[in-house]
Amino acid sequence: MQQLKCWSCKKDGYYSKLLKGGVVLAWTLMSQGAMADDSRTWNEWHQEMGGYIEQMGERVDRFLGDETLEVTSKGNELRIYQPNRLYDNGDLESNLNVRIKFDLPKTEQRWRVVFSSFEEDLTEEGELEAINQTSEIVTENERSTLTAQYFLNRDERSTARLDFGMRFYDVTKLNPFARLRYRTGQMMGSKLYSRQTYNLVAERQDGFFAEAQQRFDFELQGKQLLRSQSGVRVYAEQTELNLRQTFALYQPVNSRNLMTYYADGQWVDTIHQALRTDYIALGANWRHQFALKWLFIELEPRMRWFDLRLTESEFSAMVKFEAQFYHQ
Repeated sequence: MQQLKCWSCKKDGYYSKLLKGGVVLAWTLMSQGAMADDSRTWNEWHQEMGGYIEQMGERVDRFLGDETLEVTSKGNELRIYQPNRLYDNGDLESNLNVRIKFDLPKTEQRWRVVFSSFEEDLTEEGELEAINQTSEIVTENERSTLTAQYFLNRDERSTARLDFGMRFYDVTKLNPFARLRYRTGQMMGSKLYSRQTYNLVAERQDGFFAEAQQRFDFELQGKQLLRSQSGVRVYAEQTELNLRQTFALYQPVNSRNLMTYYADGQWVDTIHQALRTDYIALGANWRHQFALKWLFIELEPRMRWFDLRLTESEFSAMVKFEAQFYHQ
């Protein structure tokens, strides 16, 4: 075999050896990557991604000059999920959503930065459960959200947090906001847990509004969980109340499968008009964790009605893929 000439060094055959080594290395990586059932290789990549997220937090910390479940958890996290929802009229909606959060460790974990590629509800907890905004399809008018969170208090029983952020629609339409959130919880007996969440929000688009949420979790037999969540939101410049009620039954099938059955409704109460129904929904959600442990899939059929007479309805089915990368 004719050897390659090395123009930058005195020894012939230098590039030939380098090329052979590169071919062997590339073949090794391709062989490992082609083995879809080699969970160890994929898990190593997963851990490397989590470590990279942690380094992002440290870099921001150094740049600042200083040598929360969603609220109470500490560490860095990247979640990628793609919901695909098919409606009974034939419409298909799909999007790729990304959410990343990382603590700034040298600030004693009081500061956290959160970025999401979709417009989050300013009063949602951010927990990726079967029933929340991550199961919805992001519309074309919704854009990214960047938030800096400062924890005034952060423990298992109560959390107080101050957020500053920006929601991006386009360059000419920005929606800055500030939010104060307080959450507390306590056991009521041996099987009933109560949690309250209060939000005060000021933003450019909707002005000032406040919301209170009450959640009850009741443990049933067979590790089943029954949840009731009630919420009310009031706007300072509007004479209406937004009411929401959700009941959900969480039924673990095994360590990798969870079934959820839920009933959900939202209403609007105004001073000059009767109670108006936004929607009433019934649905079920199956969530499966793959052997890789960081990869999930969800299937969710849902029926919605938009009046109390149940005359206007909508059926849809969703398939969602989710990947989680985290580093504690």
